[in-house]
Amino acid sequence: MRRGTFPRRTVFAGLLAAVAVVYLCLVGMVETFTTVRLVEGWVTLGRVLIVLPPALAGLLVVRPRTAAGRTEAPPPRVGIAAGAVVGLICGTVTAIGVALVDVFPDGAVRAIFGSVTPGLINVLTFGRSLAVGLVMLVAMTIVVGALGAALGVVPSTARRPITVALMVVLLMGMLQNVVRTVLVQLGLPAS
Repeated sequence: MRRGTFPRRTVFAGLLAAVAVVYLCLVGMVETFTTVRLVEGWVTLGRVLIVLPPALAGLLVVRPRTAAGRTEAPPPRVGIAAGAVVGLICGTVTAIGVALVDVFPDGAVRAIFGSVTPGLINVLTFGRSLAVGLVMLVAMTIVVGALGAALGVVPSTARRPITVALMVVLLMGMLQNVVRTVLVQLGLPAS
């Protein structure tokens, strides 16, 4: 791997993930989808929208590249560390955005971005104080970025079942009302 390209890719992936998270927050998707529970009592679609960009960026940063006719991939430890850095960059940029909202007078940011509500800040800080919530946010994005990179470095025989299982849980969670109706119409227990 050419010297300097991997760290540059890692920083770029982290910034791109941060832009995605901030965008999803500013258009109101994170707060709106917080009511959609994918795994009852544990995971909401709004939280998935927060962790999905750093996970995907971590996965993509360790993807093998072809250069000069050779396929080059980072070693697993380096790749997972790069995923953690991606999560760190994403979480830090998002936390800076939340802190900036707190610095301005109440309603000043909402006058420009209508979706930046106290509810969104509550979601991003996990209902905790600003400092504790932002530390939790950054820690979560670091872990998720590293997990995304770890998924990218495992062999495809293990990656495929994990990916399929995650997609099925996500899909069934989003279609839970439809699935529940179908189960009731088939005479099966819906709960």
